[in-house]
Amino acid sequence: MFQIGDDILDVEASTEALGKTAGKDAEARKLTYPGLIGLEESKRMLERIGQEALAIADSFSGGAALFPSLVAYLISRDH
Repeated sequence: MFQIGDDILDVEASTEALGKTAGKDAEARKLTYPGLIGLEESKRMLERIGQEALAIADSFSGGAALFPSLVAYLISRDH
């Protein structure tokens, strides 16, 4: 999830928001999720994997209290 989100941010976020040069991955011709499957499909994949992770977390007893917060952060982070 982190990598998918990071790849999306490299396409959509500003250099200022990222704290690094935006578009750097494409410039370096790195293989990224948006480059491989497209930006919109990458967003759908991130959401889908996030929902799957939350469903798995629901099956844990007690010890996974922070896991849903981590998943939410990975889905919605903006830098």
